[in-house]
Amino acid sequence: MTQLVVAGLDKAFGHHQVLAGLSIDVPAGSLTAILGPSGSGKTTLLRILAGFERADAGTVRIGSAVADGPGTFLPPERRRIGYVPQEGSLFPHLSVADNIAFGLKRGQRRGKEGCGQRSAELLDAVGLAGFARHYPHQLSGGQQQRVALARALAIRPEIVLLDEPFAALDAHLRASVRGDVQQLLRAAGTTTVLVTHDQDEALSTADRVAVLRQGAIAQYAAPQELYTQPVDADMARFIGDANLLPGILNGSTVQTLFGGLAVARADASVTSHCPATVLVRPEQVELVTASPESGHAGAGEADYLTGRVIGYGYHGHDAVVTVQPDGGPQPPPLPVPPVITVRTQGAGALPPGTRVTLRARGPVLAWPEPTGGD
Repeated sequence: MTQLVVAGLDKAFGHHQVLAGLSIDVPAGSLTAILGPSGSGKTTLLRILAGFERADAGTVRIGSAVADGPGTFLPPERRRIGYVPQEGSLFPHLSVADNIAFGLKRGQRRGKEGCGQRSAELLDAVGLAGFARHYPHQLSGGQQQRVALARALAIRPEIVLLDEPFAALDAHLRASVRGDVQQLLRAAGTTTVLVTHDQDEALSTADRVAVLRQGAIAQYAAPQELYTQPVDADMARFIGDANLLPGILNGSTVQTLFGGLAVARADASVTSHCPATVLVRPEQVELVTASPESGHAGAGEADYLTGRVIGYGYHGHDAVVTVQPDGGPQPPPLPVPPVITVRTQGAGALPPGTRVTLRARGPVLAWPEPTGGD
């Protein structure tokens, strides 16, 4: 197993700075997802790791060897990296077996085994035993991606790079192929970097997720930590659905449209009555049938909030309800957001205009406004 360490990576194309001081440490044998919107530098980073581009500054270390750094640059063929592009990019004139063996025929070490034996082993591993004589046009999109992965693994790489390899597949096939690829890579113990713009893919597949923002890593954490403990409001908005509400911090609680809510990570240095942005995930909001007349709830749960439904989406395993709130408890007066998103299970269809009552469950995250609020 091989560790991948990137430190202080810079890359610009003309006057456009794509990567700026990017650093990341990928543990040996792990699967790390690089997540970011289009244009955030994900593919540029992957091309630098593969050796297709050279960094302007910084270092790329594969195991104990520097692959890219001051005075050092290893070409792609010397990095022992397997690369799987988005479309698979199989050679249409070669059979499946010959596609897989292509890297070996280009001079990679074969040891005691021949190309045919290695191809057969990998075809069996990716669930395509018996397809050796087929050609790419005879395969489905998912099968082509499996062959592309087998080709990348044929050279017994130290690192595998996956450049949005499931993006072209339909939703059902994408989930199936992704699971198979994940299982195969874990069984091989290969250090893997997956580039994707799909949050669900990153969170469900990777051991750790690195979010790219303005050419650097904004947060690098396990999927659960990334979702439950985003570093700031922008990260919360980017990872999953988020209700970002105005609030007033006061020690270990924050006053919101839902009344007082417990704060997950209270900052002792924050002064009382500090304006803040509060994260309430949709699954923390309940649709309740109780009357809001009581006005107050217990610890960790707050006051009721009323509103009307303006959107309802049924997803089978749950439903997402969009509510236009009426307002919140007084005092203090707080700006009312245009919508509150609720994720619920077991609720019947709620047509637009339906009056509903909401309640939030804490604890929540709250970020003090840097200038005290405007």
